[in-house]
Amino acid sequence: RRLRVAVVVLALLLIAPALLVMREVQQQLSPWKPVSGFPKDPVSSVALNHTNDPTAPWICAGTADVGLGCTRDGERWNIYQQDLPTGRPAGNAGPLFTGAQGIVALAIDPTRPNRLFVSVYQGETKNGDDVGGTMRSDDGGRTFQAANGGLPSEPAIQLAVFGDAVFASYGPDQGYKLFASRDGGESWDLTGGGGKSPMSEVYAVRVTPDGAVVMAGAKEGLFVARLDGATLEWHNTLPGEPIVVIESGSQDSEQYFLAT
Repeated sequence: RRLRVAVVVLALLLIAPALLVMREVQQQLSPWKPVSGFPKDPVSSVALNHTNDPTAPWICAGTADVGLGCTRDGERWNIYQQDLPTGRPAGNAGPLFTGAQGIVALAIDPTRPNRLFVSVYQGETKNGDDVGGTMRSDDGGRTFQAANGGLPSEPAIQLAVFGDAVFASYGPDQGYKLFASRDGGESWDLTGGGGKSPMSEVYAVRVTPDGAVVMAGAKEGLFVARLDGATLEWHNTLPGEPIVVIESGSQDSEQYFLAT
């Protein structure tokens, strides 16, 4: 199905099959090396905590089969599986009968770094429909609860979060729609309460480090909306070419790179 193809392509573009880390030695970059203590399972998504909160994980990595791995030092990893779909559905006995279960997308809230959002894939129905959803953890990944109110019953391919503002973008099966929540994932809609969305298809979403603005790469260009209002009012700041990737120069940078 097209969603799985889109997820696989996105994962291959963003991350190698094994999670790698880089260390700085005498102000020079040492060679890359595989992370010790992490399961040898394909990594589907990675999120970083850019705060200095010592109680929160520094890096979390979602996998296709074994759940969520989080670390505070890059060496010792905790693997969390509670409430998460892992492994493969058994046979054809149940409503879900094929495909690996696991995490598709992952985001850490920079205002509360022990709050994580994950998009999960739970399998495929006998009719060939992908099934999944979005879940939230408030304890650094140890436990999760559903955060699906108003979302499609399949996994999002990208997540972005800042405080109670959460965004989930979907693949071709859902028409590349972008859903927004203003209450920490309790409820969702297509526009963030601002009426009809001006974006026909959304390919990328990112919140600025200060949480002031959300950016959406869309078929019609680059849209931005401020997060300090009661609703999201989207404005196309770069009409023309579709924007498919939004990346920042650094966590504190005001410079962004776009791919069309």
